[in-house]
Amino acid sequence: MRKTWMTCAPARRTAVLGLGILLTATLLPAATPAQAATYTAPAFASKVPAATTQVIRTARTNKWCGSVYCTATQAWSKVNGQWHVVIRTDGSYAWFRSTIGPKGFAPIGAKREGDGRTPSGVYWIPVTFSTTTTNPGVMPWRRRLPTSIVTPWANHLYNTWIEQ
Repeated sequence: MRKTWMTCAPARRTAVLGLGILLTATLLPAATPAQAATYTAPAFASKVPAATTQVIRTARTNKWCGSVYCTATQAWSKVNGQWHVVIRTDGSYAWFRSTIGPKGFAPIGAKREGDGRTPSGVYWIPVTFSTTTTNPGVMPWRRRLPTSIVTPWANHLYNTWIEQ
């Protein structure tokens, strides 16, 4: 079973975060011997389980604004043991603007409901979602309907998908 992982960390450190974003993508071709000799694994590679083949990475950026919540999200795939940014079917990199909590990333273990920060850490993504009628990406997917909610209530149903 293929597992997709996400990790995130405080600003200025490697950050990977699953945002429920799906990508239609193709994988990069295998590296040539010359490329393999110069390959350096990205910093996040040591933070995910060795069997991981897909990562959604989100990191702080000043590309769009100077605010703490301005981030860039990338889809990464491991091909022949080497990590590469995924290439979409149109030939562009799967790299786009994203937003996290207005107060940035919370330190690992310090995230609290309502604190305006995005959690830091490495997380397995069991399923992704979108409102499209078919799976637009390469990960496990579920369609979100207008009646779909994820409960915000602090009880035994916290963070549970419910169809109303």
